[in-house]
Amino acid sequence: MKLSLLNETLLHADKTVLKVLHEPGKEAGSKSYVCVYRTSKYNTHPAVLYEYPLGQRGDLSKETIPL
Repeated sequence: MKLSLLNETLLHADKTVLKVLHEPGKEAGSKSYVCVYRTSKYNTHPAVLYEYPLGQRGDLSKETIPL
């Protein structure tokens, strides 16, 4: 799925704050982030990818979207 998203000419990306109650190494209720990637609505096969990397500081994933 990641390869399909990376081949798109237009990709929407968003970083959203959420609170997680049970995550190793973090206090309950502390800030965590989920990154969401979505193809355009004009795409023949629309796709959405949710990414929740443990230990990430909230940066959009450089592994998923190479800059």
